[in-house]
Amino acid sequence: LDDGAAVETAAETLPLEISTSPQEEYVRVGGHDVTLAIREPAISAAVSAVATTLGARTELIRRQRELIEKHHRRMVVEGRDITTVVAPHAEVRMLLTASEEARLRRRGIQLGGSQNAEQLAAQVTHRDAKDSTVVNFTTAADGVVTLDSSELDFDGTVQAALDIVDTVVNHSPVPLRAVHGD
Repeated sequence: LDDGAAVETAAETLPLEISTSPQEEYVRVGGHDVTLAIREPAISAAVSAVATTLGARTELIRRQRELIEKHHRRMVVEGRDITTVVAPHAEVRMLLTASEEARLRRRGIQLGGSQNAEQLAAQVTHRDAKDSTVVNFTTAADGVVTLDSSELDFDGTVQAALDIVDTVVNHSPVPLRAVHGD
């Protein structure tokens, strides 16, 4: 991870498959299912080393754009710079935010309670600090609607996001409850 050229080469040659079907979610590398493994603390700790290697970023952005182009309007794409770098011309662009407390709680649940508060903070806030050196992912760019999900559960977040999509597609003013999660 300290060798930028090696990270770039790995990004270019990685045999990566990502599902675009809501019926079958998977991430595979070289035919091996890594869907759950990519959320593990060791992988989370390494993400910024790849994300901040500019050659690797360029390749991964190229791959994301290729996947989006192949599936057109039929997908939701998530990531820290999707609305500004990967798909700045998407019909609907949304910045999903949550308080640090909510993000730490959700990450803890996602990891099945296997991490203590200090370990969770290292994963979430330290990664934020590293990634912020490459991309501003906390402030919505012009034309991007912010959805604060801090006080919403999963279903509430999905409904608020759908409300935003409906509003943007139909060119109506965005309702405050969708923007602020009230």
